[in-house]
Amino acid sequence: MTVHSFKESFGFSVLHNSENWRVALHAYEESVNGISALKNWGIHVDSEEAFALLEGRAVLVTKNSGKRPECCIMEKGRLYVVNAGERHGIGLFPGSSVLIMENRDMSRFCQEPIEEEIRF
Repeated sequence: MTVHSFKESFGFSVLHNSENWRVALHAYEESVNGISALKNWGIHVDSEEAFALLEGRAVLVTKNSGKRPECCIMEKGRLYVVNAGERHGIGLFPGSSVLIMENRDMSRFCQEPIEEEIRF
């Protein structure tokens, strides 16, 4: 068994790599994942990505092509799965952390700017 500690983590940290997937942590750091840092959509072209709120408050914003963005205030005890190809962004408030489960191969991940009229 491997045990990872993330009590003192800030920003984005990979906690565990496996053959095809990885577990990472977003722990609040204003310039990395604070609400004001949410300027780009992340897109996993052919894989899903899952998020779970561990502590604090966070928002998950998603957008499918041609549709209006949807904003979700995350709740503890829920798993949020973003579909392959779906634009998404996450913003954290001070003292917050989110667990991320995603494809380890990030070669099919890209970013697009979030339209200015919907930036936070």
